[in-house]
Amino acid sequence: MLKDKEIELIQLLYQSRNSHITSKILAEKLKISDRTVRTYMKNIEALIEVNGAKIKSKQGFGYCLEIIQPLEFEAFLKKNKPQHILTKEERAIAQTVNPQNYLLNQLILNNANLRFDDLIDLLFVSRSTLSKEFSKIKELLEPYHLTLHWKAKSGVFVVGSERDKRHFIMSYFFNQNYMTLLESHIGNQSFFKEIQLEQITMIVIEECRFEGLKVYDFIIQNLVLHLALSIKRFQNEFTIKTNEIISLDENSKEYQVAKRIVNRVEQLQNIEFPKEEVYFLALHLFSKLNRQESEISDSDSMQEHQLENELKATLLAIEQKQHYPISNDNQLLEALLTHIYTLKLRIINDIKMINPLLDKIKNDFDYEFMITKQYFSQLDFFSTYEISEDEWAYLTLHLMAAIERNKIATKIKVIVICATGFGSAQLLQTRLTKEFKERIEIIGIYGYFELSLEVVQSADAIITAIDLSQLVFAVPVIHVSVFFDESDISKVRLALDRLEPQKKSKIYNHQSKMLVEKTQLFHQVFSEAAFLVVDEPTTRDIVIKQLLLLLEQAESKDYLEQMLTQIHTREQLGTVAFSSQIAVPHPVVPQGRFPKIAVAIVPKGVRWDEKFPKIQLIFLLSPSQFDNSYFTIFTKAVVELLDMAEVREKMIHVKSFSEFQDIFMKLI
Repeated sequence: MLKDKEIELIQLLYQSRNSHITSKILAEKLKISDRTVRTYMKNIEALIEVNGAKIKSKQGFGYCLEIIQPLEFEAFLKKNKPQHILTKEERAIAQTVNPQNYLLNQLILNNANLRFDDLIDLLFVSRSTLSKEFSKIKELLEPYHLTLHWKAKSGVFVVGSERDKRHFIMSYFFNQNYMTLLESHIGNQSFFKEIQLEQITMIVIEECRFEGLKVYDFIIQNLVLHLALSIKRFQNEFTIKTNEIISLDENSKEYQVAKRIVNRVEQLQNIEFPKEEVYFLALHLFSKLNRQESEISDSDSMQEHQLENELKATLLAIEQKQHYPISNDNQLLEALLTHIYTLKLRIINDIKMINPLLDKIKNDFDYEFMITKQYFSQLDFFSTYEISEDEWAYLTLHLMAAIERNKIATKIKVIVICATGFGSAQLLQTRLTKEFKERIEIIGIYGYFELSLEVVQSADAIITAIDLSQLVFAVPVIHVSVFFDESDISKVRLALDRLEPQKKSKIYNHQSKMLVEKTQLFHQVFSEAAFLVVDEPTTRDIVIKQLLLLLEQAESKDYLEQMLTQIHTREQLGTVAFSSQIAVPHPVVPQGRFPKIAVAIVPKGVRWDEKFPKIQLIFLLSPSQFDNSYFTIFTKAVVELLDMAEVREKMIHVKSFSEFQDIFMKLI
């Protein structure tokens, strides 16, 4: 049996067939020594020769693979293709979707074994990040009696019964399935009422997995949508009008899978599909993920590459003009590529498709329908063929689904903070969900003393029933009543308007304050007397004490001691280092008479803690015990620095208070 590295070596030789490649280059690509390459070469030489090829070597030039019997050797390659060598399409999907989603697609839907080293290179993540992802996946699998196992040569894989895997698949991938989203979007909750979507989904998954066809959740969603619409066409007495399709091999895996799926769906729904439905479903299964490179001609490959580039340009144009964030939606891109591929085959074979959603789309979603025709008609493909309105409506469905997906993906993630018990927190959660379920996702409910960096860093905002104004967080804090009245609803709505990407605006309106007013406000909080540039090596505790000594003028005698205690208490709730460069130490309870901020700039950096070894900008906040009405203007400006790398770099290298003022004033 061939080792994985030996299989990879054969693949590399095949990619460079009929030309020489040195052992040094092979060693670099395989991450092994020259000597090991030569050992592997001896091991595979005889096997290569009995499978239609020959390895030649030439001093100074390296090795060359000569193919003698192409069909026999390609069959050998297919049998010995390592799982972790991905096609271009698979690699693109892996690098653009959520890592957890990709890993579960591979582990559960495709029954794959995943190796850490391959995943690190593929997903561009560290080993520790990958370990955390697998820890989360382990927790997700446990309620379904599924476990993660690891073997040295095989990698990570899932162990458990098929029944439990099916339960997990339906819960994780299809709990919010494509049809549910689509029904919600088209405003017709009963459109698929008589269609057993969950059972059809499971049929598609089982048959694809049984035959070893590579699938992703979005491919399955598209297949189920096609079947659901086919059933609706049948119920409305519409059928496919077509000549016999001659371009599909009935012995192919895709056709056989399609046939079994149709047979099972017929029994499930008590209907009888025409034979053409099997052909059409098979077209959906002829995905590039399941086609070997040898099956795609150079001409087809060039056409597909050109179409992909045109589609990317089209999606970008729609995003720029229509403000739908779809240019980086790889799921939409792959769905469109697959759809247009099958559309081409339908046109060639004179297949006329009726879309039962056409009238609904034209009446209620005429704008999306118009955009689809306007932009996609400019593609070279659509200028060649005449496209019916039914087909345009199918393409519109893909755009509508992407818009709906984006709504979910861009929900504001919030955590809810309450101090009066879990019951009151649940009450607030219920009212928030009722009012803003389309706009927010509540990712956790916590008590005051449960706050930590880990809790906050995954949230976009904090909604709290207790006053946290004396604390500073890297995300907005919205203070509401536990009873959540109309004024609270307005407050949250305004905050969400500022946070949502398509409506996001600066927290401050730079034109709203005249320069004189901003300057006056600035000098009420900052002063040259509380500004340090530290060029010598120092420590966190020394800098904090230096800044407090500069702030304690006109304060009570125990100000310094109380501030040190309060800053330490705040650190216990979570680090106040909000980035690798910025720290904002501040008290839990205000101690000052007046709101003030002391600044230390440390170009060489100061070690804050293990996670933040080089903090260069330190803003020590001292809020007032009496009035902080305008103090948040400055604390929010500090938070804005987190996303402004160029401004941070300029600030780190200032030499005087006036230079600092010039830079900071632009943030107000």
